[in-house]
Amino acid sequence: MPIYFYESDIGKIGIAEKNGKITNLYFPTDKLPQDLQICETLALKEAAQQFKSYLAGELKEFSLRLDPDGTAFMKRIWASLCEIPYGQTATYKEIAVKIGEPKAVRAVGLANNRNPIPVFIPCHRVIGTNGSLTGYRGGLELKKRLINMEKMKKTSRYFEYGQKELEYLKSRDKKLGAVIDKVGMIYREITPDPFTALVSSVVGQQISSKAAETVWNRLNQLLGNITPESIAQADLYDIQGCGMSKRKAEYIKGIANAAISGEVDFSTLHTLTDEEIVKKLSSLHGVGVWTAEMLLIFSLCRPDVVSYRDLAICRGMMNLYGLKELPKEKFERYRTRYSPYGSIASLYLWALSKSM
Repeated sequence: MPIYFYESDIGKIGIAEKNGKITNLYFPTDKLPQDLQICETLALKEAAQQFKSYLAGELKEFSLRLDPDGTAFMKRIWASLCEIPYGQTATYKEIAVKIGEPKAVRAVGLANNRNPIPVFIPCHRVIGTNGSLTGYRGGLELKKRLINMEKMKKTSRYFEYGQKELEYLKSRDKKLGAVIDKVGMIYREITPDPFTALVSSVVGQQISSKAAETVWNRLNQLLGNITPESIAQADLYDIQGCGMSKRKAEYIKGIANAAISGEVDFSTLHTLTDEEIVKKLSSLHGVGVWTAEMLLIFSLCRPDVVSYRDLAICRGMMNLYGLKELPKEKFERYRTRYSPYGSIASLYLWALSKSM
């Protein structure tokens, strides 16, 4: 059985496979079987890459073929473990109930301990009924680290994507794929609250990033918290005094009034389609289609947005394909090619617009 060893953030690990399917993951303290053939295969190389991406917080879902050795009952439990969402935990009791064996809590614990492919089969996400970490083959410190890392990344203030989206784009467009390989992961901050994100976008319109940051900090200092109520209660000229035009201050006041009146319910905005959100937000004074599209990406984290109104995206696309002009029809062909992960393609088109 082929096995290969890799250095990682948790020490040297061993990964084994059989017929292209991952069968074992060995921690540094594990005892290795005798019948191993040290040989790196494509399956092992891919597993190691995904493992390292996971530890770096870049990957939240593995796309590997697994073949753990165990009884049919154990395999049912291991399959259930793979359904525990990233950043969440489940108790042994909950797993037992889920597989239809509510009295088999101890058997679930035994199968969990005998999981031959930890991390890839996330047995670290299983905890005691009282919230205790219980045992873990890699040690409780590692279990705690993995759980905390997932919880932190789940609430990350970055636009999230991973290997699945990148591999799709690379398969659809070789030129874009080459850029992805060259640039690597791109981390772009998001503003999860859509009201705050929209006000911030209006503040930053037609001024430099540095100037926008200065004005935004002054506005935060004036209001304390950026809420519809705090903006509505503030004097228009005090808002203007943060370093913006009177018209821009009026736009911000208008957005706050729309939120308070219910004209725009920012708390349910996420339930609407992309088109509905753009239509609703662009009806507000000072909010254009481009601003609404950027909110889709950098607040609501919608995965399939490529804006023809964004000059940098168009410039990046022209650089990528060696175009002197970019008519809307040609842009749409490329946008369709990237779908359903256009937002991730946008990240790389922005990067490309700056580097060429």
